[in-house]
Amino acid sequence: MKKINLKKLTFMFVFINIFFFLGLNYYKIVSPQIQVEANEEVNVQSNADRDVYLNIMTTNKYLYNMCKDIIGDKHNLSLMFNDCNEMKNFNFTQNSINSVSKMDIFLYMGLGNEPWADKFIENLKKGKVGIVDLSRGIKVINRSKSTSSQEKDNIPNEYYWISPEEHKIALYNLKSAIEEKDIKNKDIYEKQYNNIIKDIDSKKDKLKKSVQSFKGKSVVLFGDNLEYLINGIGINYNKISVDNSEDKLKELLKQIDKDNGIIILDNSEKTDALTKVLNEYKNIKILALNTEIKDSYTKYLQEIINSIQNLKLD
Repeated sequence: MKKINLKKLTFMFVFINIFFFLGLNYYKIVSPQIQVEANEEVNVQSNADRDVYLNIMTTNKYLYNMCKDIIGDKHNLSLMFNDCNEMKNFNFTQNSINSVSKMDIFLYMGLGNEPWADKFIENLKKGKVGIVDLSRGIKVINRSKSTSSQEKDNIPNEYYWISPEEHKIALYNLKSAIEEKDIKNKDIYEKQYNNIIKDIDSKKDKLKKSVQSFKGKSVVLFGDNLEYLINGIGINYNKISVDNSEDKLKELLKQIDKDNGIIILDNSEKTDALTKVLNEYKNIKILALNTEIKDSYTKYLQEIINSIQNLKLD
């Protein structure tokens, strides 16, 4: 009978135990890690898929309507001011800072439309609220320096949003901010955005056709407010300042009248005194337009088209 080698047998059992022990520990260490990684993937996916309900604050009705066109009824939308003068003259308090700090997104016009905005934003509690300046990316036009002003620095013209291309930039900034916070519904926002852009481009084409009747005529822009718009639709113009003396203004109007020219001005600057002076010149056509957008932007562009057609230049 062959003798059993106890040393070899013992070594074999030891080896088997070591192998079993290592295998068991590997399972204990690696298996939970695999499970954790799997859970992380599930969590990432669920975060992208889950519904979010955003609280969005806008500074005025124009921004409110603009945002509403993109998000519909998906989120809670608020505005700070119904009136532009109220917005310009706002003095913020700690309560207003606390209220906006609780929002998910704060949308403001920028370029001086909210003169208090920089200091207000400095005081907001950072971390939750996303702050979006809709004028980001706008090619700024500066205001004409007043003859009586002592200002050395250039002052940005704040009325960028009335021009089609600048309006589209602002809309893109708005849409991108919402998509960043609500990834799941990005396709919905993109569809709404593209439909709006399509409508704006259609109105812009009609507007450009309507101003063909301006060719060969002397066109004068009164003041700065409409300059983004006039540039954007391709009208060649000269500009006269709103702070000219009455004598200087009459001198300029006399030449425009002689040329059967057109004066374009902001309705808000059409004072009784100015109207009285303009009425003295029978050969001048007056195109008075609004800078305040009370409804949708495409309706605003249609109002401009109608006003140009009513001039009956052809």
